[in-house]
Amino acid sequence: MVLATLPDESCLREACAKAGGSPWSLTRLTRGEGRLVVLFEVDATEVQLHYLDRGALNRALDALYADADVNETLQRLEQDILKGEALFGHTELSRLQSGLTRLPPKLATAMVKRFMSMPTPWRAISQLRQRHEIKRCRELQADACYRLCAVRAALNQRHFTRFQVKRTSGTTPRFEHAPPGLAEKIERLMGSPPRSAFAQLYELEGEVLDLVAREMPQVSLAMVQAQRAAYEPA
Repeated sequence: MVLATLPDESCLREACAKAGGSPWSLTRLTRGEGRLVVLFEVDATEVQLHYLDRGALNRALDALYADADVNETLQRLEQDILKGEALFGHTELSRLQSGLTRLPPKLATAMVKRFMSMPTPWRAISQLRQRHEIKRCRELQADACYRLCAVRAALNQRHFTRFQVKRTSGTTPRFEHAPPGLAEKIERLMGSPPRSAFAQLYELEGEVLDLVAREMPQVSLAMVQAQRAAYEPA
């Protein structure tokens, strides 16, 4: 909830109570920064409210766009704005939303660099497969797929946070730069036995890296390729 200025806390507590909310169970106040996060319940459903004043919102967007800060909290704020509804100030919200539809090239490149700096640990995977540690294998596969989704989104100058992974099938068709059938390939590999899943992941990662090399040649893939060279296929 974005307000021109944050009112007194007593005013906000009263507003939540009038909406049927229980007393606040947690507050995280950084009033000097123009932010307030609160938790309460309405009809046994937990509600989280994040209050921002206009200055805090502008500073967050400046960090995201001017400084190319790829902090996931900022990415989530950006998505919240795109999904937001105006109770008042419709024109201002429309202006904000129209400026957030696509990532600027600088931020998109920063996102790709960030996720390429955390390459899939293929050497460890070659050892891990032999020990049948299923849970750890699935964790590595899920994390790798998350990174590939993030890179794919950045290549298409789209917003992305981990909360979107469950909607991969819905977002993939809108992407110009993406391996064919990416969502289906991810779902298939996550349902395959670990050894087969890693082989599919290795191939899928290679397709995404080919896209990065073609669309963003300024991004170094040396670290990622070095990790891939350590992989020993079954």
